[in-house]
Amino acid sequence: MKPMSMEDVTKHLTKRKQAGIVYDLTRIQTLLEAMGNPQDQIPCIHIAGTNGKGSTSAYTVAALVAQGLQVGAFNSPVFGDVHEHVTINGVPLARELFLAHAGAYEERVNDVEERLGQVVSEFEWLVGLACFIFDRVQPVDIVVLETGMGGRLDATNVVTQPVATAITNVGLDHQAYLGETLSAIAREKAGIMRPVVPCFTAATGEVFAVLKQEAMQQGAAIKQVAAIDTPWQLTMAGAHQQANASLAYELTKAAGDELGFTVSPGAFQQAVKSVQVPGRFETILEKPKVILDTGHNMEAIEAVIAELNRQQLKPAVLFAAMKDKRADEMLKQLEEVASHVTVTTFDHPRAMPLSALPDGYKQVTDVKKWLSDWLRNAHVHETLLITGSHQFIAEMREFFSG
Repeated sequence: MKPMSMEDVTKHLTKRKQAGIVYDLTRIQTLLEAMGNPQDQIPCIHIAGTNGKGSTSAYTVAALVAQGLQVGAFNSPVFGDVHEHVTINGVPLARELFLAHAGAYEERVNDVEERLGQVVSEFEWLVGLACFIFDRVQPVDIVVLETGMGGRLDATNVVTQPVATAITNVGLDHQAYLGETLSAIAREKAGIMRPVVPCFTAATGEVFAVLKQEAMQQGAAIKQVAAIDTPWQLTMAGAHQQANASLAYELTKAAGDELGFTVSPGAFQQAVKSVQVPGRFETILEKPKVILDTGHNMEAIEAVIAELNRQQLKPAVLFAAMKDKRADEMLKQLEEVASHVTVTTFDHPRAMPLSALPDGYKQVTDVKKWLSDWLRNAHVHETLLITGSHQFIAEMREFFSG
């Protein structure tokens, strides 16, 4: 079959994006059944959580690769093109390889859509693509699968027998789909648990109590991962990364129990010490210092603030958010540690417009001009934190890479 172009792929995904989100598993289950349920042919680690999924996934992949395994991963969201949701051994799937097989995959999707009379969503398309790639195109020994939103009805929740699961933490985010309380959201995320399968979490308090109750009901073996005596030596900044790394260590050990290898703390440390996920308290420029962080909810912003305090930084802040986020609360917290706060918007249909942002902050419409002016006038010892949205940080990374 003739390879698709990236323009063709974009057209197909735009159609699916416009169809919106229908939060159930009917379409993805039917699609995977049509492909022979490839998700059940490969050992899998399934990771959910409000924050920290991407970092935990990256640490886990690095540790598994260090064991000599071929490791596939599905991550969302990502900063690059659509094919970069799928990685092999931590490296995004080559665009040429993706396009060479996208047509055959799209035909299967179209058949399912005709049979159901429903449009497969963009995220479902991506999850199905990952399973197709790992089964038909680039066979792997194990897959690390990251949920998109929630757990119980997330399109990734089609794995019937993972080797291990993790729920990094639970915060207030995506309430329209997951519920208005921490307990309700925790129950949704607990939907990835499976009988007998170990589930690791860094959650505490009320959330851990709910997860423990759900684990008992489902027959899952839950373990709370606590702080370790000797911190991991990591490239990514922030105390929260210690918890993410500890979760990854437990997941790697669980994979070893299934696949027949052992991993020591020292070997794990060696594997993860230089892991860096873009946009996680990422210093993109040194003098002046510019930090990019994808924090888009209160828990993530609190983690950013904790690291700013640890480094004794009082940055200027440039902030933009999506429409459904608690921008006023995040800005109040950031204001406490910032020299000043500037708000803006960005090119995305769900971006919060300036008119919806709280009063009392400097507003800018031409963010690239504002950044150029700030960089030109800033002292070498000044710091700028850019945060509020993954999509906004993607736009900012393009600015700095250009």
